[in-house]
Amino acid sequence: MRLWGQLFTLLSLLLRQNVLMVVQGALLTGRPGKVSSTKGISAAFLECLAAINPEATCAATRVIADSLDAELYDQERQNVMINYQTYPAAIFYACTTGDVADAVQCANQFHIKVSAASGRHGFVGAALPTGYLAIDLSYLNKYAMSADNSTITIGPGATNGRLLTALHRSGISGAAVATGGCTFVGLGGYMLGGGLGFLGRVLGLGCDRLLNVEMVLADGTVVNANKDTYPDLFWASCGGGGGTFGIVTAFTFQISILPNRGQLVGVTVTYAAGSAPFVESHMAFQDWLPTASRLWGIDNADITPSPQGPVFGFQGVYFGEAAAALQELQDGGVLDNLCMDPVRCAFNNVPGYPMGVSMVQYESFYDFYLDTQAFNYLSPALLPGQGLTTLSLAQKEVALDSIANALWGYPYTPFVAVDALANPSAPMLLQEVAAGEGPYTISTCSNTTILAPRVVGGNLYNEYQLPLTRIFGPMPRSMVEDLAQLLENLARACAQGVVTACLVGFGGHTLTGAYTDKSPTETAFFFRNDMWIQFISLTTSAKQTPYLSDKEVKEFVRDFIKPYERLVARYFPRATAYANYQNPLNGPLVLKDWQHGYWGENYARLREIKSKKARTSKQEVKVMVVYVSIGILIKAYIAGTRRNCYHVACGHKKRRMEIATERVK
Repeated sequence: MRLWGQLFTLLSLLLRQNVLMVVQGALLTGRPGKVSSTKGISAAFLECLAAINPEATCAATRVIADSLDAELYDQERQNVMINYQTYPAAIFYACTTGDVADAVQCANQFHIKVSAASGRHGFVGAALPTGYLAIDLSYLNKYAMSADNSTITIGPGATNGRLLTALHRSGISGAAVATGGCTFVGLGGYMLGGGLGFLGRVLGLGCDRLLNVEMVLADGTVVNANKDTYPDLFWASCGGGGGTFGIVTAFTFQISILPNRGQLVGVTVTYAAGSAPFVESHMAFQDWLPTASRLWGIDNADITPSPQGPVFGFQGVYFGEAAAALQELQDGGVLDNLCMDPVRCAFNNVPGYPMGVSMVQYESFYDFYLDTQAFNYLSPALLPGQGLTTLSLAQKEVALDSIANALWGYPYTPFVAVDALANPSAPMLLQEVAAGEGPYTISTCSNTTILAPRVVGGNLYNEYQLPLTRIFGPMPRSMVEDLAQLLENLARACAQGVVTACLVGFGGHTLTGAYTDKSPTETAFFFRNDMWIQFISLTTSAKQTPYLSDKEVKEFVRDFIKPYERLVARYFPRATAYANYQNPLNGPLVLKDWQHGYWGENYARLREIKSKKARTSKQEVKVMVVYVSIGILIKAYIAGTRRNCYHVACGHKKRRMEIATERVK
């Protein structure tokens, strides 16, 4: 009976937590009211944080709390997704590994739970949970190459763009570590959850070349985990999720040399619109992908509803010459049903190449990244007088320094990137930012002084996003046909004026290739032998439609998210989702078998490791958690390990509900 009582209590708490997240984080709907989670936080706790490494100057203000400066707190607590507003007890900017360890000990002393933030790109604001001390790692972004240039050690606060820049500037042709396509994502969460991207088919997951992690455990102990020392923590650090077992303060990676010394062709293939060509092109791609050579890196497979019918296409890189890439595509049978629309698909291409196929030669992956990926979340409208497409690669490199290497705490505007081209005073600012130095407070653009808080990835990157992701293998033809019908329904609804239907994005990461070189249990990332990590999302910019109405979002979930979820479940009954893409629609309340949904057969080992490491702390607050670890934490709660549970299921839950009820109007 005791177990049933615990289960009932847990379900009640989870339901209440779901309601609380709706209130606090605008889980599905409009603009949230403010919730005070710093009420009751003692001045002594903030003083403990302020006393850490007082001579450090990496950040102008290192301890952020509502009670200290409400305006600054509201700026600094922002996440990448505007529809998830969280209210941490405090934010602490760490300058060193020792700072992280000391902050954890402060939190233990005052019984405050801890989370880690590197890029703040979790879909639900997981890096800054309400009521937690959020240790921000943005300033742990330095890097160092080994003497023989075979390894690179880099902090979790560095971004994908910063890591790529570091490797490019090493001067080693083809030097690479697999990174993601989004410039502004922090390496901490990206690598610990696995790490997907264009180089995955060539090099594997981002974490597959990981050699060592420096990690602060829950009691403030600093350890180095690798295959020989703390091998269980090292194993869990490749797919187990960010912040679940400790706070990583440095990664060391083996540097790989890309095929063809990194020289490549950027390839985009777009197929004809309509259900029939959609199905045929999709099936042909699925047949070809597992057999494609390891010279191909393919990440984006785009699925687009349109008035003319659904459209399929993909983007990738080929480490060789354009003629060889085209031949492989022809031999693979993926050049049928190409788009023949002269407006949409007449790419500026090599004469004689088929319409619908774009091939552009690049000297390095870095150049490809600059040209196609580095600025994919910045609107050209932000740039005065010109779009990003008009900039040269050299100019884009300057812009990347400004944007990707800017630190979270600095005032920021992407205008400074363009200013560097004409303003003599701007390059010094850019150099400081690129070196991780500063701070700078203003930038000038068109003779206008701009004081803009840095938001993750640029002023238009603060998005409203409601995604659903699923992992599965090759899709049978009947499933692709059903997907085509769903896309037709979306296009029809958009044409009829349904706002949310016009904002839907479909897409998917593709696996195969080097992703499969390791077995599913060789690291914590289990789903290596699948093909698709596919998603459907409702996405809009803060400057376009900041908050959708309750009615609009509920109708979107009912009419499009749920049918897609049922479609996938019909063919792949065991729902699985990428741990780095957790959100309410992929959460434990939706995934019936969330334990295996996130980690497959590796769940049991992850739970064992977490329990073992939790017992190493003698303090009441034993583990550091983020949303990505909720499955393990719920299981621990059921087992009676109350101190290891998710924060709303632990102490003070009643008061937190009272605060939410009192403050949210």
